Amino acid sequence: MNDPKIDINLILKKLRSKRKVFHSEADFQFELAWNIKEIYNERANIRLEYCTINESGINQYIDIVVIMDHKHFIPIELKYKTKSSENTIVDNNEMYNLKSQGAQDLGKFDYLHDIERVESFKSLYGFSEGYCILLTNDASYTKIRDNNTRNKEFNIGHNQIKHGTLRWRSDSSIYTKKHRKESIILDGSYEMKWDTYYDFNNGKNSKFFILVTTIY
Repeated sequence: MNDPKIDINLILKKLRSKRKVFHSEADFQFELAWNIKEIYNERANIRLEYCTINESGINQYIDIVVIMDHKHFIPIELKYKTKSSENTIVDNNEMYNLKSQGAQDLGKFDYLHDIERVESFKSLYGFSEGYCILLTNDASYTKIRDNNTRNKEFNIGHNQIKHGTLRWRSDSSIYTKKHRKESIILDGSYEMKWDTYYDFNNGKNSKFFILVTTIY
């Protein structure tokens, strides 16, 4: 019997062999989806920006939904956070001029919010697994900060375990902006395990890190 799941490690290995850096999050999304289709062929139907309705009746979008064998839904949420590199990065004769996105506190919140959203997708559709993936050349995402910052509970440094209710520090009002809110509530428990995606060895911010979280 065919496995209804996908091998995310195989997919990322194939992706890395072809693309080691991306121009944007949309570029990353497209290439990852393309690789999934190449590996699983007719077994996998790919949907980008899949629209669902959350428990509050508001539309929300999942970056990639893989429908395996026409019945097994696998949601994948992506984040691509960049910092300006010291030198121009070249991959397969293609030049990449990365820009600094900053706002790491919001980036960390958004990654954990992605996990929360994938969990809510399960309550609506059910699935055997889902994934959240963060790719970055900003090493600050991988580190654990001990100071009492306003986003301390949203720290996703290496080996951090995230579960339960996570809140902004009481004196922060930043959650009132855009889709961000006062807290994130996770049903499961997740260990943040960072790996090296690729190191160009081309000066500051030329090493890329990847975080993959599996939601069951």
